Amino acid sequence: MPIETEWKYVLDDPDGSLEAAVTAAHPVFDIEQAYLDDGARVRRVQKRAPDAPPRFVYTHKRKIAGVTVEIECKIDPRDYTLLRGACRRSLRKIRVVMVDGDQPFEIDFFKLGDRTYFVLAEAEVAETVDRAPPLPPLLAARLLHTVAPDERGYSSRDLCDVTTARSILDELRAAPRSLSAATA
Repeated sequence: MPIETEWKYVLDDPDGSLEAAVTAAHPVFDIEQAYLDDGARVRRVQKRAPDAPPRFVYTHKRKIAGVTVEIECKIDPRDYTLLRGACRRSLRKIRVVMVDGDQPFEIDFFKLGDRTYFVLAEAEVAETVDRAPPLPPLLAARLLHTVAPDERGYSSRDLCDVTTARSILDELRAAPRSLSAATA
């Protein structure tokens, strides 16, 4: 798997209209994700499509010499269930995959029950690219903050804490839009 840089974007969707628009027009995946104590995670990914079977995935990320190495593999549903039972932190989100030109964007809507409490888009680029790819206009109109690759606090592991995620969102909404989105 090639080494990539992940650019993240915090989006604002207080009324759910962004979620409604992108889920109606792009592929949607329901994701249950849980975290093991060693930093690894397990996921159950279900594409919203007739007869699409769920996928079960084990992922481990580690930063080595300033570069994040990500190892990911499919696992058996029984292994997922066993590992899921050992996890203390978990989240549920829907992921929408939107492609703009050649650049895919994954838009995650973090869920508490049926309500979305945080929206985070992500774009992966080659490690040699040092700028965030521009967002498609629909997403750019909702941009609160472009997260630098080395900026902490915006991982899914961090955002599974609803109180923390809401606090981040409140701070970003209170910041002048021109400053918080200036890095876009």
